Amino acid sequence: MLNIFKILNQTYQDSFYNNFDNVDPQIVRYFRNEFGASWKEALNNYIEESRSNNDKKAA
Repeated sequence: MLNIFKILNQTYQDSFYNNFDNVDPQIVRYFRNEFGASWKEALNNYIEESRSNNDKKAA
């Protein structure tokens, strides 16, 4: 049962939190250099913030 939970959890994390395929590689490089070990979290925050700004502009 524990193995099933680990597999599902990893699949969830891979599909939602590490989806940087459509992000400019230069931006990923910048965040890796500037934020070190927490670059993924910072990049996710940046992406969410830019999406919300785009939604506000569209409305």
